Amino acid sequence: MRGIPVLLLTTQGRKSGKLRTVPVVYDERDGTFLVASSNAGHWRPAWLLNVQADPRVTVEVGPRRFAAVAEVIDGDAGRALWAEYEQLHPTYPKYRESRGEDFPMVILRPV
Repeated sequence: MRGIPVLLLTTQGRKSGKLRTVPVVYDERDGTFLVASSNAGHWRPAWLLNVQADPRVTVEVGPRRFAAVAEVIDGDAGRALWAEYEQLHPTYPKYRESRGEDFPMVILRPV
C-alpha cells in the first residue's frame, strides 16, 4: 500500500472480547482521523461492528500509539464525508458503485 496512509486500529471483539487489530486507510484532520468502513469494498467489516458495540479503540500511526473514541457518521453527514474521501482515494468510488449503498464513515478522536 505504498503511498497510501494506513493506521492500525485495535478494537475489542463484540462477541469474543478479544482485541482485534486491522490496517485501515485514513485521512488526518485537525488531530482526528477519518476512516471509511469499507474493507476493500466489503460491506460492514467486523471492526465497524466492534466500534458500534464499544467505541473505545487504540490507534497506531507510525510510531504513535494512543487511545481514541470512534464515532460512526452516517446519513447525510456520512455521505458528505464519503464524497470528500473519494476525492482523496481514487479507488473508493468503485466500492460504492459495486455496493450501491453508503459506507458509514468513522472519526477517531484521540483521548
